[in-house]
Amino acid sequence: VSSAAPRPHARCALGALARARARSRLGLVACAGGAMDNEEEDGLQGGEPFSGPAGPLLEDLRVQMFDQGGFCSRVADDPRAEVIYERIAEWLAEVADQGPDSPAGCSVSSAASSPSRAAAPPSWTEYVRRTQASVQRRAASLDARGGPRVVRTYHSGGALWRVDLADWQGRHRARLLYDATSLEVSEVRLVGGSGEELRYTSESFGAKGSLLRVHLDRARSSCAQLGRSGASKQHQQRARQSVELLFAAALLPGLERLIQKEADEGRQLVPPSEDLIEMDVEQIVALLDVA
Repeated sequence: VSSAAPRPHARCALGALARARARSRLGLVACAGGAMDNEEEDGLQGGEPFSGPAGPLLEDLRVQMFDQGGFCSRVADDPRAEVIYERIAEWLAEVADQGPDSPAGCSVSSAASSPSRAAAPPSWTEYVRRTQASVQRRAASLDARGGPRVVRTYHSGGALWRVDLADWQGRHRARLLYDATSLEVSEVRLVGGSGEELRYTSESFGAKGSLLRVHLDRARSSCAQLGRSGASKQHQQRARQSVELLFAAALLPGLERLIQKEADEGRQLVPPSEDLIEMDVEQIVALLDVA
């Protein structure tokens, strides 16, 4: 289930292409909910690398990390690691394509005050807003059996209790729980194709100064500079180093801890590849930030 707010067509196409590319590499021919969009089918047929000024370095790092084992990570062979790379790299490619003067190119803290917020990982408040927008876009949709895909349940006093979202097959995929006092969303639950439930609250987004978010902001900033006219080889090298550090020092270690915890506790903590492909960057960051 994707919780992104409505995006311009070009951005949707970029996300669809990255998801299709990941499916192609991982042997996933369709999304969890059913048939793919036409744009995603086109992406499968083309199999193009990442585009824009950051495209070559992002594709080179992907090959080094997953095809050549250059990062020596214990989870590099796990298909979920490559999907996470694809989703983060897609975001960084977009940041570079828009340049440092766009909302996506400004700092994460500055982006928080921008109305559009662009591609910057959001706060809990922004995450909830995007999730609500995603659910609302499906409010009038019916599943394959003719049932409503969005169902609202109220307390006896009339206050909204929860909002449930089903996929096109009628399977429960998301739930928004509302606080009875503040009437604000207090928890977001996502259900993967395997039935595993992930829960997000304001605490899931971690401290703003967490290691993962510090490295993420540095990678975003350096990639944004690549969108400036006349970006130098030094900019290229700095961007490459920052993306390497993001994955080697923060993302992959966090994923390793979660996968080890999966083995220790005998339960799934990281969604399967087909569900990760449909997750937005903010969902993936929130998942790994708590590791």
